[in-house]
Amino acid sequence: MAKSSWNTGTRVVQDTASSVQDTASSIESTVKSVVETGSQQIVETGGSIWQSVIDGAGSFVEDVPEMVENVEERTGTLTETLTPSPKTLVEGLKFAAPVVSKLLPINASKFAEFLSNDGKVSITPEDLGDDADFLREKAIETLTKGDNRFTYETWGFQEKSILMGDLKKTAAKSFTDPNYRMATLIGQTAKGNVRVEGGRIVVEDVYDFNTGPRGTKLQKALVLKETGDMEGYEKLAEEALDDLSYFGQMRVWAAALGVPQGEGTRFKLDLGPAPEGLD
Repeated sequence: MAKSSWNTGTRVVQDTASSVQDTASSIESTVKSVVETGSQQIVETGGSIWQSVIDGAGSFVEDVPEMVENVEERTGTLTETLTPSPKTLVEGLKFAAPVVSKLLPINASKFAEFLSNDGKVSITPEDLGDDADFLREKAIETLTKGDNRFTYETWGFQEKSILMGDLKKTAAKSFTDPNYRMATLIGQTAKGNVRVEGGRIVVEDVYDFNTGPRGTKLQKALVLKETGDMEGYEKLAEEALDDLSYFGQMRVWAAALGVPQGEGTRFKLDLGPAPEGLD
C-alpha cells in the first residue's frame, strides 16, 4: 500500500473513532441535561429520550451520528406513533443493552441487562449510586416497624398500579422517583430478606420476571412460531397478553425472551452498619 493511502486510511480510522467518542458523549450529555432541567420537563421528555436511545441503538454501529440526531430531534416530543410495542421495546433493549445500559436509570438498566444476559444480572450498592442510601433508609424503616420484607406498599404503590403505567410515565418516573425505581427494581421481597446480619443492614432477593402461566404460554407461542405455526403462535400470544397494560405485557415478554420461567439472579446487598439497637 502506498504511504499516502496508508495515511488516508489512518485518518479515516481516527476520525471514525473520534466520531464515536463524540457521539457517546453527546448522548450522555443529552440525558444528563434533561435530568437536570427539573421533574416537569422530564415528565414531558423522559419517555421520548428512552425511546430515542432504544430506536437509535440498533443502528449504533452502522450509523452512530444518526442515532444522536434521533435523540436530539425527539427530545421533548412523544407521540403515539413513536411508542414501540412492548415486544419491540423488549427486543430493542435486549439487543442494545451494552450501548444504553449506562445511560438509563438503574431499574431500566438492570432490565436491559437481564434481557441480554440470559436472565443474569449483577446488582451491587455501587450500581445503585445515591439510591443505595434511599434503600438503606427504607430497610431501616421496615425493620423498625418489626417487619422483615419489602412490599409494593413500601414504595407507596399497589402491585396492580405499578403495572398500569405506559412507556412515557414509566420512563419519567424512572428518572425522577427513587420509590418508583426501587418498586420496579426490587419490588416485593420474600419474608426475612430485609434483615440485620452480622451487624449490617442486608437486603436479599431474586431478580426475575416469573409471570406464571402467561409467561409459559408466551414461550410456547414462540416455539410454535419457530416451527412455522403462525396461527397457533398468534392464538397463544393473544391469550398470554390479553387485558394486560403496556408494562404488564413488557413483563411477560421479558419472562419469555429473557430467561426460562422460575430462574433469575439472587442478589444480596450490604447497605452498611445497622443503627444501634436495631437487630
